[in-house]
Amino acid sequence: MKSRTEFGENCKARREILIKAVIQAIPSYATSVFRFPAGLCQEITSMANRYWWGQCQGERKIHWLNKKHLVQQKMQGGIGFRDLQLFNKALLAKQGWRLIQNPASLVCRILKSKYFPRTTFLEATVLNNPSYLWRSILVAKDVLNMGLRWRVGTGSKINIWKDPWLLCSTTYRVISPVFAQTSNNSVDSLIDAATMTWNKEKIEAMFLPRDSELIQQIPLSIRRPSDILIWSSTTKGEYIVKSAYHMLFNQQNNSEPTTSTTGNSNSGLWRAVWKAQVQPKPYANVLLVLLFFIWSWASLEKCDAALNIGVPTIKWRAPVVHGGDFFQEHARTILVGLRFALDIGIFRVEVEEGCSDLIGMVQKGSPCLAANGVLVDDICGFIPNFQFISFSFVKNICNKVATALATEALSSTSESSMVGRLSCIQGRLHVQMRVCNCTP
Repeated sequence: MKSRTEFGENCKARREILIKAVIQAIPSYATSVFRFPAGLCQEITSMANRYWWGQCQGERKIHWLNKKHLVQQKMQGGIGFRDLQLFNKALLAKQGWRLIQNPASLVCRILKSKYFPRTTFLEATVLNNPSYLWRSILVAKDVLNMGLRWRVGTGSKINIWKDPWLLCSTTYRVISPVFAQTSNNSVDSLIDAATMTWNKEKIEAMFLPRDSELIQQIPLSIRRPSDILIWSSTTKGEYIVKSAYHMLFNQQNNSEPTTSTTGNSNSGLWRAVWKAQVQPKPYANVLLVLLFFIWSWASLEKCDAALNIGVPTIKWRAPVVHGGDFFQEHARTILVGLRFALDIGIFRVEVEEGCSDLIGMVQKGSPCLAANGVLVDDICGFIPNFQFISFSFVKNICNKVATALATEALSSTSESSMVGRLSCIQGRLHVQMRVCNCTP
C-alpha cells in the first residue's frame, strides 16, 4: 500500500488533473463575478506550481521550467495550466457580453439605471463610489472592445471609418483614406434602401479595391434587421470564455490578438508527442519516444529541404465559388429554393445540404450571431410558411445529381439543350443510388 501511495503522489498525470480540476477550478465562480487582485492570482499559481514540482512540507524542489512555459498550450510545448489573471478577465467579459446581448434582463436594467443611464455598456465609465462588482465588470470592457465587431443589418448604427464591420480576420476596419465630408457617415449611406443592396458605384469610388471587395461580400437582408455586435473569434459569433482567454494570452505573448488560436512551428511535433500511446512508467520509455519524435521530425524537415531545392512548391486549392464565400452561396441557394417552392405551391419540403455548419445553424434556429447570420435568419423566416420542412446534412458523394443539374443548367443556353442532356443526368442518378445504397 505504501508503494502505491508513493507512486500516486509522484505521478505527474495525477498532479496535472488535480491542478486543473481542483486548484484552478475552485475559484471559477468568484472570478466570474469579481476581479481578483494580481497578488492573489500569483499566490494561487505559485501554490499550484510548487505542487506540480513535488514540493511539500516546506521542502524545496527544482523548478525545471519557467512558469510562463507551464501556462503554454500543450501543442506549443507547455502543460496547459491557466493564467488566472487572464482567465479572470475572460470570465468577467462574459458578464459584459450578457449585458450587451440581454438589455431587457433585470440585472442589466438595474446596472444601467445606476451606472450608465444615457450611454451603452461599452461607453460606460467608472462613476463616483461604484460597487466592486461594477468596477470588476468594467475592467473586462477592454476584452470586449478587442473581440467584438459589428454585423451589418441596416447599417444605421455603424460608423464607416471608426467601427469594425468588415469580413476580414485582421482589424475588421476600413483601411481606405478618410473623406472629410464623410467622416461621420454610417454604413447605411452605402446601401440602396429600396432594394437593400450595396451601392456598387459609390463604394468603388470611395474605397480601395480591397475594402470595396470586402464590403460587397457582406450579405444584406430585405427584412432590414438591426445592426448587432458579434464575437469575432468564433464561427457562430457567440462569446466563449476559451476564445477570449486565448486571445488575451496571444496578445500577452505578442501574437495576433484577433485570432482564437495561434499556430506554432512545432505544433505537429508536440501533438504527436502528447498523443503517443506509451506507458506512464518507466520514464525511460517516454524519453525514448520523445527523442524518436524529435529525431524523425528533424529528419523529415531535412528531407523536405533537400527535395525542394530549386523546385517550386505547388499546392492544390479548392475552387472559389461565385462571391468568394462557400457558406453564403449555399445559404443563398437554399433561399432561392424555398422561394421557388412557395411560388409553385409546395408546402412540404426536405432540404439536403452539404454544408454542415449551415445546417447546424439553421437547425439551432433564429437569431443567429454568425458573420453570415442574416442569411440563416432569412432561411428560418421561411419555416413558418411550410406545413413540413426539414434540414439535413448529406455528404457530397450523395449529392452529385444536384451538382450535375446545376452545372448543366449554368452551361445550357436554351431549354432544348437541357432536355437533350436529361438521359446523361438519369444515368448519374442511378449510379448515385447504387453508391449511396438508395432504392429508386
